[in-house]
Amino acid sequence: MQKHLFSLTQKALLAVSLILLPVIIAFTYGYYKNRKLLERHVVDDLTVVAEAYEGQVYQFIEMSKRRAADFASDGFILRALEAKGRTGQNASSALKKHLLEKKLPLDPHIKTISVIALDGAILSSTSDAYAGLNLSDEMFFLNGRMKASATEIRDDAGVVQLVLSTPVVDSGGRTVGVLASHIMLFELSDVLSGEFNRSLGAISWKKGHRKTMEAYIVNRDGFMIAGSNIKDAGLLASKVATKPVTACFEAKKEISGFYANYRGVPVVGASMCIPSLGWTLIAEYSSEEALASAIEMRKQAIIAGLVVGGLIILLFFFFRSIIAQLRKLSVAAAALSTGDYDITIPVKTHD
Repeated sequence: MQKHLFSLTQKALLAVSLILLPVIIAFTYGYYKNRKLLERHVVDDLTVVAEAYEGQVYQFIEMSKRRAADFASDGFILRALEAKGRTGQNASSALKKHLLEKKLPLDPHIKTISVIALDGAILSSTSDAYAGLNLSDEMFFLNGRMKASATEIRDDAGVVQLVLSTPVVDSGGRTVGVLASHIMLFELSDVLSGEFNRSLGAISWKKGHRKTMEAYIVNRDGFMIAGSNIKDAGLLASKVATKPVTACFEAKKEISGFYANYRGVPVVGASMCIPSLGWTLIAEYSSEEALASAIEMRKQAIIAGLVVGGLIILLFFFFRSIIAQLRKLSVAAAALSTGDYDITIPVKTHD
C-alpha cells in the first residue's frame, strides 16, 4: 500500500494557508498602492499651497514697493531734495515732520521712512537712529538709485528688516535722491499665518487649515526670518539647514516630498525659491497628519485581515473535526479487514 506524503490534517492546513496567503497579499498590496497614491496627492496639494503663499509674499513686497514709489512722488520730498542739491542746506526738521504726519500713518506696516540724498547722506528720517548717517555703501541705497527694489538688512539689534527703496525723480526724469521705507520682516509672518488676509476682511482665511501646518521663510544665511508660528519681533533665532533650504540655496531647486524638518519631525513639505532676495519659502505639516487616512486604512485592513484569518482558522478546525471522524472510520475499517468485529464507532452527528 502506497504511503501518502501528507496526512489529511497537513493537507487541510496547507489548503487553509493557500486560501489565507492571497488574502494577505491582496490586503498588503492594496494598502501600499493606496498609500503611495495618497502621498502623491498630498505632495501635489501642498505644492499648490506653497505656490499660493509665494504669491502672497510677492504681492506684499510689490504692494510695499508701490507704496514707497507713491511716497517718492510727493512734491514736498522732491523740493527738499532739490533744495539740498542746489544750496546744500537741509530742511530736515520740516521734512521729518512731513514724513511723520503725512506719510508714516498711511501704512501701519512701515516702521521707518528715510529720504537720502544722492551722496548717501540721510536728508531726513522718521527714526533718530538714522540721523546724520551716510548710507552710500548700503546695498538698499545703491539698488534704490537704479529702480524700486527690496533688500533684506539686519540692524545692530539683530532685527531683520525689509527695506523698500526707490529713486526720487524730478519732472525731467532725473534722479535727485532715494526714498527708503523699512518694514519689520515679522510683518510677513502675518501674511503667512493668514492674519493679513483677515485684516483685509477675509472670512474663510483659515478654512481647511491643517493643525500642524507651518509656513516660514529662511534667508540666505539659513535663518528663519518670518513664519506663521513666529509671534516675536522677528529676531533671528532658528537656524534651518533642511533639505529644501539646501536645494534652494545651492541649486536654486524647488522640491517637495517627505523629510525631517528643522525640529527633526517627519513632515511633508514643499519649497519655493525667491532668488531676488535669496529666500526659501517652505510650507509643511507633519507626515502623521498627512497620512492619517492611510494609517486608518492600515488599521481597517488589519482588522479585516484578522477577521478573515479567524474565519479561515475556524474553518480549519472544522476540517479537523471531519478528519477525526474519517480517521476513526479508517481505523475501524482496518480492524474489520483483520477479522475484528467488536469495533464500535459512536455516532455523534447526523450527517
